[in-house]
Amino acid sequence: PSNFYCNPSRIDGLTITNSSQGGGGILVHGWAHNLEISNNRVQNNQGTLTGGIQIGMAETPEGYIAGADATIPPGSCQSGGPTGTQLPFCFNRSVSVHNNSVSLNSSEGDELFSATPAGAGGITLTSGSDQYSLRSNWVCGNFSTGDGGGIAHLGFSYNGTIEGNTILFNQTTNPTVPTNGGGLIVMGTPPDGVDPTTGLACGTVTDVDCVPGL
Repeated sequence: PSNFYCNPSRIDGLTITNSSQGGGGILVHGWAHNLEISNNRVQNNQGTLTGGIQIGMAETPEGYIAGADATIPPGSCQSGGPTGTQLPFCFNRSVSVHNNSVSLNSSEGDELFSATPAGAGGITLTSGSDQYSLRSNWVCGNFSTGDGGGIAHLGFSYNGTIEGNTILFNQTTNPTVPTNGGGLIVMGTPPDGVDPTTGLACGTVTDVDCVPGL
């Protein structure tokens, strides 16, 4: 009865405000497959990695490599593939985030990353958010002291889609380290925060999003 594959769940029609720490407004930790987050107002929240909505956690095991001895549990849900390519983590599969208002949230940073201290002020999708769908959200007025003021795809996730969102008036700034992606950032990060030497993700696309100034 607790299997998300058999019993998909939904966070729908709520106002979530004035929260702090952890994932800010909504934190989806792991194995929440097919979760739907929709029609919510997530506003005026604060977190260490994400202010508004966070899917997954930033720290992950080493990547599962096809053709190698990937014995670190729980292992990938996918087998095969070209030798030497990374297999999906499969921590949160097919999570759908749509038609939410995510506004006036902030992330102020933590110890996870050496280059920048925080993920998105609005919405962060971390490694293992495979086949995620981020569509038709209003992402406005969020703030981050790291990379991704509005939305951040962070790490390695298979076949994500960021489409049809309105991303405006978000900001990143930090007096001590460079920050990037005031509206939207798609970036890779390994577990220890060192800059990646391989690609970002397999099959991830962004399409028909409204980002003023781009």
